[in-house]
Amino acid sequence: KIWVRRRSVSNVILELLWRKEAHKSRHIVFMDDIFTSDLKWLREFMGEYKKRIRLTFNCLAHPSFEQEETIALLKDGGCTLIDFGLQTGCADIRRSILQRYEKNEDVMNLAKACKRYKLKFALDCILNLPGDTEETIKESLAFYNSVRPDMVNCFPLSYLPRTGIVDIALRKRILKREQVD
Repeated sequence: KIWVRRRSVSNVILELLWRKEAHKSRHIVFMDDIFTSDLKWLREFMGEYKKRIRLTFNCLAHPSFEQEETIALLKDGGCTLIDFGLQTGCADIRRSILQRYEKNEDVMNLAKACKRYKLKFALDCILNLPGDTEETIKESLAFYNSVRPDMVNCFPLSYLPRTGIVDIALRKRILKREQVD
């Protein structure tokens, strides 16, 4: 079971009002991977945001939580770019290495929804994942090309201690035990 502590809509709006006034903010970036995960919260937040903040914004989103209503709410609220943490276009690598279960078909539907609402979107890509081969990389590139995001953000994989991906890299002899410490 996963526990998420979410701040209240009024608490976040008050902080944004302060930020807008004190720092003369003209655009907001929500760096919260699960910003859109609670549709009820998002509906309330976007209503208040539109009334009281009225600034354009970008946000991060996890592809598993998205649906057309989410895209519509974000666009209506002033979102100019949504960044989906997909990590790889190869569903097998996503599932077996990252324990991520989004289907490429679902990501394609999200892309179509973004395009219908004229909401720019980016896909994140992690390079050098354990198990990646020339074939899986080509599969990823072909998928990104078919989705046609406005941007693909590429990041190198960082191995963090005591994470499952370190064990996978050790088993595949990508890392040596002395590198882990």
